[in-house]
Amino acid sequence: MQDLRAISEGDSDIEIAAIESFLESTPEELAKLRAALAQNNPKDSSVYSHSIKGASKYVGASRVRK
Repeated sequence: MQDLRAISEGDSDIEIAAIESFLESTPEELAKLRAALAQNNPKDSSVYSHSIKGASKYVGASRVRK
């Protein structure tokens, strides 16, 4: 959350919008990642995993990043 707070400059509306966006987009990104893994597609697997990992960092979802 530290990164999100720095970006939002303490604006809770921005923080809430970012977290909601993360929660809405992550299931779709996970589905794409699962499909890429099932197809043994390392390029797309890497793209989707890094996307999820990066987004999780900004909203403080540390368990996702591990």
